[in-house]
Amino acid sequence: QFVNLESGTVYPNYDPIQNDTREELRRFDLETVHIGMDFNVNHMSAVVGVLRYGKLMVLDEISDIRDTPTMIDEIKDRYDTGRKIVIYPDASGRSSKSVDASKSDIGLLKEAGFKVVAPQKNPPVRNRIVSVNSALKNAKGARRVYINSRKCEKLSSNLLEQAYDKNGTPLKSNNVDH
Repeated sequence: QFVNLESGTVYPNYDPIQNDTREELRRFDLETVHIGMDFNVNHMSAVVGVLRYGKLMVLDEISDIRDTPTMIDEIKDRYDTGRKIVIYPDASGRSSKSVDASKSDIGLLKEAGFKVVAPQKNPPVRNRIVSVNSALKNAKGARRVYINSRKCEKLSSNLLEQAYDKNGTPLKSNNVDH
């Protein structure tokens, strides 16, 4: 069992029971798939969700992918069944650091035919944390994000394990921040 010995949990509003769902992706349904993506060499990851019942249902995850072209292939293999695929990548993907250094990671995603929604730069870390916590459970107790913890084991455990370091920023050394 994980015990946080650092200075606090980054996502205290995540409750693995209250935020859990048994919903699953419907393979041949045409509902839009929304994919949040983090770029890390050999540790690219993505969470895959749909909007149902006015909520975001995170129903699948992809982790430990080598690079952007491999991620593109994985997404196409799993989800390209005629449905719309929208990707929300980390803004760091604008830099040229892919297999083909002449193209950015975001450029590769667009070239693959995905709709890409990416800011010019990432919002401040604190704003992102507040936004996620509010979606997990807001001040009125409402939950807008549910996670299939059986299909998204890494995401679920990472939300529970992500801690702050001694400076009050999310700890990077425990490898649960992807």
